[in-house]
Amino acid sequence: MAIDKRWTAVSVVPTAYLKPIGFGGLKGKSDINPQWRIKAMTETYGLCGIGWYYDVEKVEYRKGAADTELIFIQVAIFVKDGENWSMPIRGAGGDVVIEKNNSGLRDNDEAYKMALTDALGNAMKYLGVASEIYEGHFDGSKYAKQPIAATGSTPPPSPPSNIDKKAAQLGTIMKQFDNAKELAETCYKKYNVKKLAELTESQLDAEIKEHSKALDLLNNTDGGTK
Repeated sequence: MAIDKRWTAVSVVPTAYLKPIGFGGLKGKSDINPQWRIKAMTETYGLCGIGWYYDVEKVEYRKGAADTELIFIQVAIFVKDGENWSMPIRGAGGDVVIEKNNSGLRDNDEAYKMALTDALGNAMKYLGVASEIYEGHFDGSKYAKQPIAATGSTPPPSPPSNIDKKAAQLGTIMKQFDNAKELAETCYKKYNVKKLAELTESQLDAEIKEHSKALDLLNNTDGGTK
C-alpha cells in the first residue's frame, strides 16, 4: 500500500534542526527543534488554526519522589482533510515542575511549556512527523537510508558522504598494517564509537594523517616493506 504523501512530507528532520543528547537516559539520541515540527505541520496542512489546530484536553499535577512535583499534559491535534476535520489525534507529555538539585528544591517555570511541547511531539508522531528518527534510520550524524517515497518504492541510494569516503580510506590504510584489527579497536575506544563511520570528519582527517605517516615510516624502514 502506498504511503500517504503527507506522512512522507514530514518524516525527515533536516540535520540543522537536530541536536545530539549527551546525557541522561536519552544519551546518543537526537533532540528535535520543536519549531521545526510546527513548520513541518504548517507546510503540509496550512497555518495553525486554519489547516490544523490542537486542544489541551487534560493537565495533571502529581507528587514525585523526594518532594518533587510533576506535570502531565494531554493534547488532541486536528488536521483538515479537504472540507472535513480529522478525529482527535492524541498525545501526552510531561516534565518536572519542582525539581531537586544539589542546592535543594527549585521551581521550573518552563515545565508547562516543555510538557506541552512533549505532548504535541508525541501526537504528531501519528502523522509521521520525524518518523525517520523514531524508526531508527538516523545514527546521530546522517540518515541510514533514503526516506521511503510516497509511492511506497525506495529511491536509489544517495552517493557516499564525505564521512563514508574518509572512513573507507582510513580502513584501507589500517589494513596495510599487520595489527590492523588492534588499530581499529584502539580507534573505537579512543572516540567511544563502534565503527569508523561514526567518527566526525575532523576526527577522520586526524586519524588518516596519523596512520598515513606511520605507514610511510614503516615502508621506509629496512625490512618493513610488505
